[in-house]
Amino acid sequence: MQGQWWRDSVWLHHYYKCGNKIYKKSCDKRTVKKDWIERLVAAYTRNDVLCDEVIDRLADAVVETSAVWRDKPLFIHSGYLYRIAAGIVFLAAACRIQVDL
Repeated sequence: MQGQWWRDSVWLHHYYKCGNKIYKKSCDKRTVKKDWIERLVAAYTRNDVLCDEVIDRLADAVVETSAVWRDKPLFIHSGYLYRIAAGIVFLAAACRIQVDL
């Protein structure tokens, strides 16, 4: 799904739409409002991802991965580390969002 927006005379509307619907006109899935789907993702993240068991598993995976990558040069896995850092920032932001469904 890709984010899109359009403006009417007063408001700016944000939504997500399937890429096949945008470019190939071959998808029959509906367009989804940005607020609804982002609240749903934040609620799922807060309830199902940010629990103690998952955080412990993530911490163990990071320790194992750092042990594997410790001897390799930094330029080889800098993209990998960037993705991990981005995920941590996303989870921290999800903790701060108040989700009301």
